Amino acid sequence: MTKKIKGVEYADDEAEATRLLTAYCVETGFSPEWISKDTWDTTVRIACSVAASNGLQAAMGTLDADAQALRSAARREERLGRIKVESEQLIAEAKASSNLGKIIGRCRDAYVAVAPADFTYGASLTRIEFDNLADDWRDLGTWAGRRQIAQFRSFTALDVEDKAAKGKGQTGDTLETRGLQGNVLVTVAGVRFNVHINITGK
Repeated sequence: MTKKIKGVEYADDEAEATRLLTAYCVETGFSPEWISKDTWDTTVRIACSVAASNGLQAAMGTLDADAQALRSAARREERLGRIKVESEQLIAEAKASSNLGKIIGRCRDAYVAVAPADFTYGASLTRIEFDNLADDWRDLGTWAGRRQIAQFRSFTALDVEDKAAKGKGQTGDTLETRGLQGNVLVTVAGVRFNVHINITGK
């Protein structure tokens, strides 16, 4: 439970600060993955350490400032330049019109825009389609490694699971609900992307 001291609201401890600031990130579309662990830890301490310049609002303001700086036109161009060539190579190898190519494109666009690093892919797949996609995703990671692709690394896939049955049916504080889902993950220039894929049919 938060506390108020001299009109300033603070998180009760670091655990509560982490929960509240993570929820704020979901609400504002800014993933903690975009900032370093040290920066995040400092922001958490700002939220719960009693001082005239601290408090929850100050911590949220810090996150807003981080997001604004990262989303500036110059920083966007810098990020695009960092991954443009390699993303084009991967999309060409995967074929742009395939689910594989589209997912790489979504991760590229999200990286450039500083969009949430945890998102749901638009197309639903059958379990067999997802299993094939997962195999292709791992193969693409192997291909990338052999070509010494530096900015797209650690291609992994997680088995299909029933999110609702495991108590993960709600997506953050949104109204989106989840049932059967598989996941593919990739690290783009140091940012870990987790792509949820809805599973339908058999």
